[in-house]
Parts: sequence; structure tokens; C-alpha cells
Amino acid sequence: MWRQKVFPEARLLWLARAWLALVMGCSAAGAQTGMAQPGKPVLAGDAAIVAAKAAYEARDLAAFDRLNPTGHILALYVDYWWLRVAFDKKPVKQLDADVQAFLKQAADTPLAPLLQRAWLKELGKTQDWTSFSINYPPAEEDTELACYGIQYRYQRDGESALAAGKALWLTSKTLPESCAPVFDAMQAKGLLTGDDIRARYTLAVQALNVSLVRALWQKLPASQRSDERTFARAERQPLKYLQDKPTPQQKGARELLFLALERAAQQDVEQARRAWVAVRDSWPQADREYGNVRLAYHAARGLHPDAHRFFGEAGNASLNEAQQPWRIRAALRAGDYEVALTAIEALPEANRDEEMWRYWRARCLEQRKNDIAVQQAQMLYRQLTGQSTYYGFLARERLDDGSIAVMPVTASAAPAPSEAVRDFLARDAVQRIVKLNELGLRPEMLVEWRTLVRTLDNSELRVVALAMAQRGLLDRSIAAAERMTAPVEWTLRYPRPFSEAFRKAGATHSVDENVLYAVARQESRFVPDIVSSAGAIGLMQLMPRTARWVATQRGATNYRIEHLDDAAVNADFGAFYLRHCLDGLSGSLVLAAVAYNAGPGRARSWRAKATAKGGAATEGDIWVESIPFDETRDYVKKVLANAKVYAQQRGEAFSLREALAWVRSPTQPVTAGSSFGDAETDATDKRPADQAVGEETP
Repeated sequence: MWRQKVFPEARLLWLARAWLALVMGCSAAGAQTGMAQPGKPVLAGDAAIVAAKAAYEARDLAAFDRLNPTGHILALYVDYWWLRVAFDKKPVKQLDADVQAFLKQAADTPLAPLLQRAWLKELGKTQDWTSFSINYPPAEEDTELACYGIQYRYQRDGESALAAGKALWLTSKTLPESCAPVFDAMQAKGLLTGDDIRARYTLAVQALNVSLVRALWQKLPASQRSDERTFARAERQPLKYLQDKPTPQQKGARELLFLALERAAQQDVEQARRAWVAVRDSWPQADREYGNVRLAYHAARGLHPDAHRFFGEAGNASLNEAQQPWRIRAALRAGDYEVALTAIEALPEANRDEEMWRYWRARCLEQRKNDIAVQQAQMLYRQLTGQSTYYGFLARERLDDGSIAVMPVTASAAPAPSEAVRDFLARDAVQRIVKLNELGLRPEMLVEWRTLVRTLDNSELRVVALAMAQRGLLDRSIAAAERMTAPVEWTLRYPRPFSEAFRKAGATHSVDENVLYAVARQESRFVPDIVSSAGAIGLMQLMPRTARWVATQRGATNYRIEHLDDAAVNADFGAFYLRHCLDGLSGSLVLAAVAYNAGPGRARSWRAKATAKGGAATEGDIWVESIPFDETRDYVKKVLANAKVYAQQRGEAFSLREALAWVRSPTQPVTAGSSFGDAETDATDKRPADQAVGEETP
């Protein structure tokens, strides 16, 4: 989730929050939402909306009595927040009329389905199935509500309703409390068997959801599980448990064997491997193969040089959806393209057709170096060249070395008819989006946004993108442009705002301006004062500790954190830090992007493990594909693709293959006390903006 900082330009709203905090202690008789009490101070306008959100977060129902949002475009939000707090403060039966009135009034807004789902959960908690039946089902439901739905149908229809619970059972996640009565009833009726419990137990072990592991272990028959002391040893001292060589003859040993192996492998693959090899021969073949696969999977994610060989020991064991990609990556890192190709072809058809695996199938076929295989590879590359993505750009470069432009070079997008933009901006939903964004209520804005864009066709999306750009909401403009199918509006997808700030920052720190834009687009979508849930700030998403370190290096004696809200300062600090990462990692843009996203320490560690055993370097595309963090792997690909587009916007050359090149282990280790990767810069660890807000990006 994102939050918006409150800086001097929003002082009125900050004062509204401060005022609310001052008077929150006052008591008031239960008044209707949005109604002010005589003799009490009142807030109206924007300040009332911000104060209402603060009251909602503080769960202070009385504070709403001092607000008057009448006539405001967001007045419904005050009613919504009041009702959500009232759910905790008032008997459910007293609120039915208020809820039904709100659902009718807010029917054309995203607030109606949100409140309907919340209301149904309240009714489910109190087992008020009569009222529940009137409001059920909603258009969409989450797992908590789905379980209440099953409870409702169970009391109405009997045992047949419980069958729907099977689809919810098999997960490694801890499920909401509303599901417990469903599963208890299923187990009592024999619809949840011991095999079902073990299947979910296995998933929980693989996810290391220890609380769920323990809960499921206790559901096993007492005759089939070990004592508490043995369970605790497998959980807390996994290596010691394995070294004691458990056997199949010991009660409950199989469940604990794989719990211990999983925990030991996450802590130290090498030691876990030695303990596993010493014990595995006493177990049946299916268990040996399963253990070998889990060990290999952890080794691959840890970039262990023998991961490919470990997978080879698994024999014909089937791999799950999480293990299959790492089997391929381990083979690629080892240079075994034939095994990688076989593993790609073993993927389910839907996965195999993803552009990532089409690209790697082509790369593997190329290695055969015969005419038929090369032609097959080139055909796959040609299929990918129509995609404006990392793999599409790489495929084009492998066909023609990047000599063909990936996009037409245009100065700007043609304007939409002014009346179309005016009509769009006049919509109530759009006015709510603009105002929510202005007030820093970003989560609410995103809910409104997603509801709006679902209904728009290609021509309407173009109007949206242009209108949002005009209003300065570049992140929304980009999001709309990315949903367009054809033609691709490159200048809307890849704008160049704050041009002077980026030009000066790039020139000052000798960083390619196109790369700065590529990073900023991925980090913040050009929202200058955005703050991530991890605390990263502004255009270049600088962590506060990193920014203080940069300020010290830059000699900025009067630096304050609010300066990061200034586009010029943020771009300058971001360029300085990116230059620092480049200089500390042999000038590699790939490694610098990893450092910028996941921290210099991880970039160094992953580079040191760049190759299979005995090697000195790994091809850059293979190295990127093997980055252990899914988020960082995706980030690096998108930054490279962004840089390609920004360069070609200006007719400048940018080769992904050159940027990737080879990733080489350092000639000498980085020693303690070196300037690169110190404690301050190692604090960098954040999420890319697009993932944090749930946006879809190419």
C-alpha cells in the first residue's frame, strides 16, 4: 500500500488532522453520520474528508459528529467510513437500515460492493443468516466471505453445501476464522480425510508456515504423529533432527523428516545436503526423490553451484509449478541447454507458451547449431518481436542486433478532442479519483480507478491517458496507456516529465538520462511525493537512510527529509546513488539495478555466485533469469526494457545484449570498510512502485 506524505503545500489538511486529534477525546451522543452537533466545532470541505479518514483509522465514532461533508464529491466516503467504524461499535441489527440506505445511494460507486462484502461478514460473524440471505451473494467474494457463504448454505441445505469447501482447503496459507467451522464440519462428515490433511500439511511445510504446520500436524490421528518434544526438535533444531537419522519405522517420522529438511535447507543448503545424504537411503524411493527435489529447489534459489546436479538426482520425480522454473534456471546456469530444453518442453502448455519460456526455448535450440534448430529458434524470436517487453526486445536483438527500431520515434501523442477530455473529467468517478489523489487517499483512489478502467474501450482509454497527463496524474496516464491494445502510444506509456531535473542529474553524475527515466518510471511512475510501504520516497524511491548518506556525501548540510519531495533533489540524489552502484559493481547496469532495488549487499552476493562450479562468468540474460527474488528479477527486466524505449524515443542506441553482457565474479572480494555497500546504502530494500500498487506493466 502507498501513502502520501503531508508537506507544507497540504498544510490545511495537516491542520485538519491535528484539530481532529485534539478534539477526539470529546464524547458525543450517537448522531447520524455527517451530522454536526450544536455547540461543537465543525470541519467541512476537504478538511472534513481527511478528518473522517483519520477518525476511521482511529476507530473514533464520536469524531464523525463534528464533521459536515455535505456537498463534497467525497461525502459518501464519510458515510462509508462511519459505517465501517459503527460495525465495531454498535449492535449489527441497529445498522441494517443505514446499510441498506447506503447501498442504494452508493450503487454506482465502488463503495457499494465494498460495504456489501463487509456487511455480509458482520452478519456471518453473528450467524444472522436471515439478513445474510437478503444481501448474499455479492458480485465478488474473498475467502473469508466464501466460507461464510458455505456456512449459510450448510444450515439451509445440509451436507451437500460442504463440498465447496474442498476448493478452499488445499492451500499453504492460514485461512480466515470463518473457514474453521466449515472444515470442522467437513472432517466430522468424512469429507476431509487423512490424505487431505497430509496434502495441505505438505504445502504448509514447503511454505514454512509453521503455525499452520503445527495446527495440521495436530489434526492427524494420535496414532500417526510423534510426541510434542520430537516435533519441537524437528522444527527448532532441524539439522540435529536429521543428523539423528530418523527412520520410517518411527511414529510420525515422515512428516517431521520433511519439515526438518525444509527448515535446514533454508538455513544452510550445504549442511542440509550432507545430513540428507546420510539419511535418505533408509527411506522409500518416492520419499528419496521428493527430498532430492526439495533440496535441489532450495539449492537453485540459493544459486548453489551444484543445484543442476542435485536436480539430476531426483530421477523421475514430478516437479510442481514453483520447482519447474528453477529446474530450468539451474540447467541454464550449468550450461546444460539440452536438459533446460527438455524441462521447458515438460511445462504445462499454458506455461510453455509464455514469452519467457518461448525465448529460452529459442536460446536452447540455438545451441544445437544445426540448420533446423536454428530456424526453429529464429521462428520463435520472430513471434516475440511484436511484444514491447524485455523478451521481445531481446528477441529482436538476437535476430538483427537491434538495428530495427522497436518503436516509431514520435515527438508527442496527438491531442484528443477537447470536448472528449472535458466530458471525461466531468464524470463523478473521475472527479472522485482526482480529489482522492489530491488529498493523498491513494488506496481509495486506486479502487475507484480500477473500477473505472475495467469498462473502457481502446479509444476511451486514450482519452483517459491524455486527460490524466493533463491533470499531472502521470501514473494514471501510464496505467491507462498500458491497457490500450493498438496502436501503442509510446509517448503516453513512456513520458519524460521533469526534463530539466533529469537532464541536470544525469549530466552531474554521468548517468545516462534514459536510464534515470527507466528507473524512475519503474520506481514511482513519476509521482513526485509518493512514499512506499517500506518508506522509499519520491521519484527515485530513496530510502531515508540512503538519502541521508547521499546528502552527507554531497555535502548538503541543511538536508531535511522533506527535500526529497522536490523532483530536482530526488533526481539528483537518485542519480548520485545509481552512479555509486555502477562504480561499485564494475559499471554493470544489471548489477546496479539489482543493488538499487534489493541492496548492494545482495548484488555483491549474487554476483559472487554468478556461475556454476568452476566457472568465471555467466551470460547476462541467464544471470538475470536466476535472480533469487521474483520481485527483483522482474524489476531488472523492466528497467532494461524501459531504458531501451527511452533511448529509441530520441533515436539513440541502447542494446540490451550489451547491457547484459557477461556477469563476472569479482576478481577480488569486497573487504569490510570499503566505501561500496556500507551500512547506510545496504539499507536499500524496497518494492517497485508498480508491484506495490498492483498495476499491470509490460
